[in-house]
Amino acid sequence: MTAPAPAEDTNNLQYVLDREWYVRSLEGSRTDETERALVGQTIFSIISDSTLRELLRVIFQKVYERNKFVYLNYRCDTPELRRFCTMRVERRRTDEGMRIVVENRTILAQPRVAMRVLDGRQIRSEERLAMCSWCKKIQWTEEEWVEVEVAMERGGLMKCVRLPTLTHGMCPACVTYLSQAATDLETSRD
Repeated sequence: MTAPAPAEDTNNLQYVLDREWYVRSLEGSRTDETERALVGQTIFSIISDSTLRELLRVIFQKVYERNKFVYLNYRCDTPELRRFCTMRVERRRTDEGMRIVVENRTILAQPRVAMRVLDGRQIRSEERLAMCSWCKKIQWTEEEWVEVEVAMERGGLMKCVRLPTLTHGMCPACVTYLSQAATDLETSRD
C-alpha cells in the first residue's frame, strides 16, 4: 500500500493521501462519502492527535533529510478485527522527483467479537473515552491504558445503548516508541 507523499521542499513537506492508499488502507470498510472526504487530503489533516502529528512530521523530515528508511509497527483495528500493521517510510525518487513514500501493510489480522465502541455509526453519549492513536489502547485511568476488549468489559460498555465518544491521544508507551524511532534516525550512521 503505497501513499506517495509529495514534498514541496525539505522545510515544508506535504504528505497527500492518494486513492490507492485510501482504498487499500481501509480494506473494504470505506464508503464513497468518506473516500471523497479523505482522498487528496494531507496525512496530517486527518490525524486528530497533535502529538502523533508532530512525531510523524519529525520522523518524515528526518527520513527525507538523511535519506534513510524506517519501519514503524502500529494498530489499525476495525470493530471485528485486531489489525497489526507495519509502515515503511522512505525517501524515493518518483516521476515527480524526490518524495516521501509510505507503504502500509497488515501483518496479522485477528478476528474478535465486534467492539461496538469502534463502530463510527453507533449512537454516542457526551462521555469521552480516550484511545491511543497508534496502538488503539483505551485510557482507563490516568496511568493505565488497556486493550479495547478490557475497557469494554470493565466499563460495562458491551451493554450500553449510548457509547462514549472516542477521542484520540497517545499513550506514554507509543510516545516513547515513536520518539525513539526519531532519535534512532538522527543518530544512525550513514
